[in-house]
Amino acid sequence: MNKFSDQQILSGNFSQNKNVLLLIGHLRTIKYLTKYHKKFLSNTKSDLIISTWIDDETEEETFDMIKKELKPVYFEIEEFNFNSTTDIFGNTNKFDLMFGKASLSTRSQIYKFSRSLKLIEKIEDLQNKKYEIIFKSRPDLLFFSSIKLKISDEIIFFENTIGDWNRDRSDRFFLWKKKYFFFIYKNFRKILQKSLGQKIDVSCITSDTTPRTTN
Repeated sequence: MNKFSDQQILSGNFSQNKNVLLLIGHLRTIKYLTKYHKKFLSNTKSDLIISTWIDDETEEETFDMIKKELKPVYFEIEEFNFNSTTDIFGNTNKFDLMFGKASLSTRSQIYKFSRSLKLIEKIEDLQNKKYEIIFKSRPDLLFFSSIKLKISDEIIFFENTIGDWNRDRSDRFFLWKKKYFFFIYKNFRKILQKSLGQKIDVSCITSDTTPRTTN
């Protein structure tokens, strides 16, 4: 996993906010949704951590706008490298052969998710505080429904999504308390490494938010 760069830490944006929003994914449409992200951060009293990939569609002016308008505490842009994901998934395996290009997307999503936990711990140490709630979302999502902040320690809120809820959970938006967030991920990772492709059962799940994706 790539090392952290002090140049990506924006200490001038450190705050007393008790929650944190992770924006993971490409920034292609974020300039059209800035006001919605600002509102989300304000309403949820959240710091912002952004971890994204290099692409050919995002202009340098967009990066400057993000830093000015959204004031992230950490903002990094990585170049995707398959080798970054092998610590989690291992090398090419039956998962990659079965799902082809889709497996790269899954690898990159889980890699970013894993990296974000390290980012949270680093930013917490630098600010000498502990976050209470972690929101995971994407730069191309906006919300028309309110976000409930009073949640149990052992409940994960996922977005409403179409699919088989006995097998699928959306990776676009979810929130949970930090302590449980780390606990679930560590167990998820152990199961993933032990047996790729088998069902992973996470109990105590409900959904409450309705996002919209922009193209």
